[in-house]
Amino acid sequence: MSRPTVEEAVSLAQEQILRDMRRGVVPSHCDSFEELQDYADANLYGNIGDHRYSFPSVEAWCDWANEVQDQLDAWLELRG
Repeated sequence: MSRPTVEEAVSLAQEQILRDMRRGVVPSHCDSFEELQDYADANLYGNIGDHRYSFPSVEAWCDWANEVQDQLDAWLELRG
């Protein structure tokens, strides 16, 4: 399974996070990726933890996942 770009994963994660905020799973004042972990498994947003994606190495997956998380963290902070 080909992996999404960072931008695609971030966009999907934002939709999923906003959905969970509307449902009351995550409070609307959540302003960091770290705080998001208090309410949900944040690595599931944007399918970050989907092991079906192919990466050339664990390091490549970590780089991709970290970039997705960093962008989500910045987005959540701006929302706060």
